[in-house]
Amino acid sequence: VVQADGGALGMLGEDGTIRIAAATGASLHMLGQHVPVAGSAMGRVIRTGRPWSVADVTQHGHELHRPTFDLLKGAEAHGFSIIPIVRRGECIGAVTLASLEPREFLPAELERVEAMADLLSVALSNAELVETLRQTEWRFRTLFRAAPDAVLTVLQSGRVREANDAVRDVF
Repeated sequence: VVQADGGALGMLGEDGTIRIAAATGASLHMLGQHVPVAGSAMGRVIRTGRPWSVADVTQHGHELHRPTFDLLKGAEAHGFSIIPIVRRGECIGAVTLASLEPREFLPAELERVEAMADLLSVALSNAELVETLRQTEWRFRTLFRAAPDAVLTVLQSGRVREANDAVRDVF
């Protein structure tokens, strides 16, 4: 999308850290790392909800979490951009782009990544809804089967669609 040399997805955890949940290319070494919200550029993006971008991250080491900066130096990343992921008005993570050469990501490129972050946010919300629906369905099925009264649903054709365990005792 923006021809970056690497990218990473950081998701805000309940423990107050950002877990790098996915990474590729020059950012692959960050996969599985935990970055604190306080004292990191990714954390600042998540706290403020505003993107952060620099042409050469080596000139901005003081703005990064020190272990993360050391990891980036090892990968020789220079151009760097962080875009927030917002769901229902709350920042839940960030997408990071890295370039091995000093480079400013263009506003049009960052807009595309922001659009992708919005789509990711929608996908995460949908996954959360599906999981909630699955849990609700499981609770309903458990209560339905355990109900002491006979409960059944019948189709217009007269065929029994569902019946709980108590129906068996009645018939």
